[in-house]
Amino acid sequence: MSSENSTPFMGFLGRHDQDAWWSTVHNLAPSIHEVDRDAVKIWFHFWPLWLRKLFEDAEANPQLFEELEFKGNARLEEHIDSSHAFVYGHRHWPRIKAAVGEHASSKTAPESLDLADQIRTIARQVAGTAKVDVSLLLGITAIGLMTLRQVGPKAFDGAEGKLYISNWARRRSPQKIIADRARNDGGGILGYLKGLKRDYTIRFNEGFKSATFKLIEGVQLTQASMSDQADHPYADSRCEPGDGPLPTQCRSAACGTCWVGVLGGNDRLSAVNPLERRRIARFGYINTDESRPLIRLACKAQATGNVTIVIPTWNAVAGRYLEGKRIAIGGYASRLGERTVAKPRRH
Repeated sequence: MSSENSTPFMGFLGRHDQDAWWSTVHNLAPSIHEVDRDAVKIWFHFWPLWLRKLFEDAEANPQLFEELEFKGNARLEEHIDSSHAFVYGHRHWPRIKAAVGEHASSKTAPESLDLADQIRTIARQVAGTAKVDVSLLLGITAIGLMTLRQVGPKAFDGAEGKLYISNWARRRSPQKIIADRARNDGGGILGYLKGLKRDYTIRFNEGFKSATFKLIEGVQLTQASMSDQADHPYADSRCEPGDGPLPTQCRSAACGTCWVGVLGGNDRLSAVNPLERRRIARFGYINTDESRPLIRLACKAQATGNVTIVIPTWNAVAGRYLEGKRIAIGGYASRLGERTVAKPRRH
């Protein structure tokens, strides 16, 4: 064990593999505020523990990332403060980061060997000082601990603890965000009688008011994005001219570039078809039997109403590699069911 991982708490975190983290998030979900319940699951799909292991494997095989067609920036060290900006609890990140760092440096062994208990303990501690409901902090606390687990105390402590959302976003309440995700643009009775196709709003970043583009009913998300001519300064860095704010490449589910997380309006997206289901597993993003999972390929997802999405910072074709390593791809309903995390061994 390296010196920076030598504290009892870091040893505790290191004993939990990816299955344990998936299971912990699944079991905590009912206690997480509705505004963050899906957002937290999406974050764990965007930044799974297998990604950290892949970087470790790449130290012995520098060509690995090229072989798996990685694009974008998949190093969590460079996104410690920003990776969770789409999570409502991000607003409390400076306090959560400080509390997580304090636990990491403690020379005292954790009172509980249950990961969910540790998350609850830290969240309650911050909730008491910040005067907010603990349900709003459970998700960002779990994210903080997983970030610490992956990047280590030195990098974690070195991050500034900045917020990556606008003042407009910071003023919005959880109830307002939930209501906006549920809202649907309509053409009114006149549009209905004329039989006009409706224009809907796709929000791709909840941190900024103008981070939206329009979509005609029944069109794929990527096609709508490519029709958007606005200059979005916060569009993904992988976007090329003509993409719009959503990074697009093949438009045939062959590259995995356009994967997104669905924060709102999931029921307004077409059900995942067999090709998309196979591909998102092949890319290593999600393996699930759900008809409308939280992770989608935007080139295959057609919308019939407003949808709120979040865009990851990287893409790859890692599913087969993970299968060969016998590393499970994230999937909640189909793979975990009601299974609980195994208790760590006592020493």
